[in-house]
Amino acid sequence: MSKKFNLLLLHQPEDIHPRTWICLKKPELKTILEDLERDILKNQGWCREKLSREIANQLNCSYGTIKWILQRKREFYPIPILLELLKFNKNKEEILKEIKKNIKYLKVNSASAKPVRAVYKLNENLAKILGAFMADGSLSIQIAIAASQLKDLEKMKSKLTKLRIRYSTGYAPSRNQHYINIQANKNNFKPLNKAMHSSRFLTQTHYSIELTDEYKDNVEAFIRWIKEEFNINPNSFKKRRNAWRLTFSNKILARYLMSFFEVKPGPKAYSAFEPRIIKKSNLKTRKAFAKGVLMFDGCVTVGKKIEFGTVSRNLFTSINQIWEKDNIKFGKSISKRRGSYNPRKSYTLFTLSTTSGNKKKKLLKYFEPDTQKWKLLNWLSGDLTQVPIIKEKHSLSLEKVVKVLQKVKICDAIFLKNYFKCAHTTIRTYLKILKNQGKIRLSNRPHYISDYVNRNATVLLKDGVHNFIFKKIRERFKKDKNFAIFLGIHKATFSNWRLKKSRTPIYILRKMCEILNIDFHKVSRNIITVDQEIAEIT
Repeated sequence: MSKKFNLLLLHQPEDIHPRTWICLKKPELKTILEDLERDILKNQGWCREKLSREIANQLNCSYGTIKWILQRKREFYPIPILLELLKFNKNKEEILKEIKKNIKYLKVNSASAKPVRAVYKLNENLAKILGAFMADGSLSIQIAIAASQLKDLEKMKSKLTKLRIRYSTGYAPSRNQHYINIQANKNNFKPLNKAMHSSRFLTQTHYSIELTDEYKDNVEAFIRWIKEEFNINPNSFKKRRNAWRLTFSNKILARYLMSFFEVKPGPKAYSAFEPRIIKKSNLKTRKAFAKGVLMFDGCVTVGKKIEFGTVSRNLFTSINQIWEKDNIKFGKSISKRRGSYNPRKSYTLFTLSTTSGNKKKKLLKYFEPDTQKWKLLNWLSGDLTQVPIIKEKHSLSLEKVVKVLQKVKICDAIFLKNYFKCAHTTIRTYLKILKNQGKIRLSNRPHYISDYVNRNATVLLKDGVHNFIFKKIRERFKKDKNFAIFLGIHKATFSNWRLKKSRTPIYILRKMCEILNIDFHKVSRNIITVDQEIAEIT
């Protein structure tokens, strides 16, 4: 599949009225038109007025409109007129190739429309735009069919009813017009265009591309990609209901999505996909598409993993393939879920999650620099210069863990797990983050043992202190067996502790110190190792 775009395909049969035509701008276009017209007038024996009438008849518009355009007193030339002129030329394929080259700008044939920079071929920015769109974007097309008399619309209403296309009706007093309003979707779009093409009603079509995300910098990145490629700005960009929302009301941008990337209007949660032109591209371009998807629909967990969940099997398969080709280590799952609004309805959730063994540098490439998930992944890895927006939704947070540690100084994960009433793996993850950020020390060689370390944890003491304790035991109890009986344990177990064949439980060490009248706190400062990692505030 060619990675270059045929920009003439941006014109579609539903562009009936001259104000809906898409126009081209390129330096040599005026000369090409002059040559085309000259050849037609010479070969057909026509004058310009005759040619204008012929083209107007084909395009169902005023010949005066065509004549004015053929006078070439403008920068932009409509695609349908170029295509009609080419029908009269034997060398139309060669001329078509020449027209397609070096097109600078595109514009809808309306005084209020703004030029859009022409983009010729697929690139990484376009792939990111499509990825973001498939994650959190939408294309809506609203069509209004108007007439001065309500009875004139009856035939169209009957046709729409027959095609099972939903519509609403209304009246605009300011224009003295009755109208039919239709929301296009992937199911009704083709039959709707056929119905409109066969009618001669005044029709208005409004194209709207929307994107929503909770993080402003993600949406700003999308705006930047669009600006870099098409040199256009959003019609609206504002925060609404805790999310940032932008809108591009731009027909040409919508046509790019539809003509070159197979996008259809309407909801797409279950039908989101990787466009064929991107899927058949190199890995670099496909990774750019995945970046767009994951920036808006992925998440970074406290365990420094990227997770992606979708109800679209096609999108799930594409990200799965891209990660495989990029040698990303990951796991996947497919599960049935109950609907949030209707528990009777279930859906299938497809999930991908990176696993351990992936380098941070590699994972960061799936997010745009300085966006929230990029910052979060860096911050979780210990880079405190990158501060993401942290939302506390539960009783547990990094700040709360630090506050507890500031009070108790030293403790283990079991104490914190019980304190916060959470899973052991959860608290371990939080401790690792704090360690990476340099806020705590996490090791099996603590400075001492506090009351907040599990009593069943086992330790090895430095030789000097170890020998001192067991010498005291011999002096007082004469034999190991006597002390073992006193403690209520097996003699072999005690012998293993004395010979350092196994670690001594903390609660036993405390008993020993109490019996021998030794300061346990001083003893605990002479520990070589503990069988679990201990957290200490730095």
